[in-house]
Amino acid sequence: MTTELLAEPGAVQDILAGDQEISAGDYHTLGDLRAALEERQHQEAADT
Repeated sequence: MTTELLAEPGAVQDILAGDQEISAGDYHTLGDLRAALEERQHQEAADT
């Protein structure tokens, strides 16, 4: 499967770019995503 993934045009560049973003602290944790989803659900409930 790794060979197939790396054969995809741009895959290596995308992986390296992702590594750079993580190293720079440009990422969201699962906790961040859960909190954002919960906030969105609360806002939607308040709008109805």
